[in-house]
Parts: sequence; structure tokens; C-alpha cells
Amino acid sequence: LVGSEMCIRDRPWDVVVAADCLYDVAALPALLRTLGEVSDARTVVYLAYKRRVDAREAPFFADLENLFDRVAFTAPEAVPAEWRGTGLHLCRATGRRQT
Repeated sequence: LVGSEMCIRDRPWDVVVAADCLYDVAALPALLRTLGEVSDARTVVYLAYKRRVDAREAPFFADLENLFDRVAFTAPEAVPAEWRGTGLHLCRATGRRQT
């Protein structure tokens, strides 16, 4: 995450893939800042996550929708059969807005 020990170079990134990164509500603002730092209008962000507490995740996704032009969620029937029932959800964000 931006501001941690990790140094992010060669920005913007073409693709960001993140999995199981929404479990700690305290880390969500830093995750959102990081996505903003490494992306531009051409970047595609994929998030795979387990829905835990909708009320805690809702502000993150509202902010994500403010940061990107398009945020889409996979319909439950589009999740591969072997993953159904696991609580897995997929999100795709594109078109990073200029700030």
C-alpha cells in the first residue's frame, strides 16, 4: 500500500489484481489510495473478495465508484460453479477519473 514499506514504481499499471483484501476495514482507505496511485484511465482493476459485512464494505465501493468511471460486479450465476457457495465476489473497475 502507498505509504507503507512497499515502494511503487513504474506507474501507472495496466492491470491490478487483488484478492481477499477487504477483510480489514481499517485498511480500506489505504487500499483505495493505492489503487488511485497506481492507476490511470487505461488501468483495469480486478478485486476478488469474500463478502463479510456489507455495511462495512459499502463505503469502500461507493468511493471506488467515485474514483473509476465503471465499476461492475459479477452476477452470482457468472461465478464458476466450483466457487459458488464460497462467498466469493468479483469486481472490475476501469476508467480511473482524473482528480
